[in-house]
Amino acid sequence: MVLRRISTLVLVLALTVVAAPTSGARTAGTQRLAGVDQGIVREINRVRAAKGLRPFTVVQGLQTAAVNHSRAMLQGGFFEHESPGGRPFWERIKRTYPPRGSDPWLVGENLFAKSAELTPQEAVAAWLESPPHRDILLSSHFRDVGIAVIRSPLASGAFGNQATWVVTADFGIRGAR
Repeated sequence: MVLRRISTLVLVLALTVVAAPTSGARTAGTQRLAGVDQGIVREINRVRAAKGLRPFTVVQGLQTAAVNHSRAMLQGGFFEHESPGGRPFWERIKRTYPPRGSDPWLVGENLFAKSAELTPQEAVAAWLESPPHRDILLSSHFRDVGIAVIRSPLASGAFGNQATWVVTADFGIRGAR
């Protein structure tokens, strides 16, 4: 029961930086930066350890959801949790990180974008400065994470036709562990 209430809270807390979707947005080829992904996981886990929290474990289902969403935002020229059609982020994540039977299931998401090279410390520091994003990073309820940093040398729409780095961090728990 408590996790269900928290899931509602987390769904509300996942902040959206709203930029109007652009139809027909064009984006030059994208590149996944897996080394930066891993650096962000290490930085988050460093912060969590300093607070006495257990580290996140990278899981494939959340990783896939994060990669797909970062790439979709750059290719579609939008920056928000919801898909351009208005589908909520948790429905998107559920496709690759589904609940298991009647076990508790909870997900959250943080986004970050920058028009220049970014460091893992920069992304994590930005999230820590935002109370809702900080709540997700420091939640004792989440156990799993998937992070994707995707770069485009020319991203249109919400990204203003410039080089852009987009980070999607998806968090979750399936079952009480």
